[in-house]
Amino acid sequence: MSNKNSKEIKNLNKLMNLADLHFAKGDVAKAYELFKKAYELLKQLHSNKQYGLYFPQAMIIILGLITSSFNLNKYKDVLKYIEEYEEILKERYESQGEKESFVSYLKSHSSTYYVQSVKARTLEILGRVEDSLRSIDNFLSQNSIHSSSNTITKIYENILRRERALIIAQLAIPNIMLSKFRGSTAFHLDEKERERIIAKYLELGYDEDTARQDLDTID
Repeated sequence: MSNKNSKEIKNLNKLMNLADLHFAKGDVAKAYELFKKAYELLKQLHSNKQYGLYFPQAMIIILGLITSSFNLNKYKDVLKYIEEYEEILKERYESQGEKESFVSYLKSHSSTYYVQSVKARTLEILGRVEDSLRSIDNFLSQNSIHSSSNTITKIYENILRRERALIIAQLAIPNIMLSKFRGSTAFHLDEKERERIIAKYLELGYDEDTARQDLDTID
C-alpha cells in the first residue's frame, strides 16, 4: 500500500469514527454528511468499485448511510444506498469465487435482513405497499443453504415476518395507528383483530399458516 493510500485510509477511518460519534450523540444529520464524505473517499480509492481489502469499511459506511438517511426521512437515498449495499456484496461475492448462490451469500450476512426490513418499511412509507410486501415475499421465498430451520436464521427471518405482519395489520385495521405497532416489540391482539388480519392475508393471496406465523412475531 502506497503512502498516499495509507494517508487516505487514515482519513477514511477518521471520518467513520466521527460519523459514529455524531450518530451516537443523536446528531444524525452530521453523521450522514460524514458517512457521505467517507463513501466518496472510498470510491476515490477504488474508482472501479473493486473494494477488495476495504470491504469492512465499505460495509460499515453503506450501512451507516442507509440508517442515517432513513432516520432523516431521505427515502430516495435509502433505496439508492440499499442498491449499492447489494452491489458491494455482489462484487465481493464474485471476487471470492464463492460456490454458494448469491442469495445464500447475501443471507449469510445478518445485516442483509436489517437492510431488507428498512427497504420494506421505506417502500411502505412511500406508499408503495405492494412493492414493500413483494420485496419481503421474494426475499423469504428464495432458497438458501442457510436454512430457516437454523435458529439464528429464523430469528433474522422473523424480523421480516414481523414487518410484513405490521404492514398487513395496518391494511386490515386502518384505525389502529402504526405507532402502536412500531413502539412495542409485542402487544396483544384480540381474537376479532386477529381474524380481520388473517382475512386480509387471505385476500392478498397468502395462506393461513403464513398469516399465523407472521402474527406470532408481534403477538
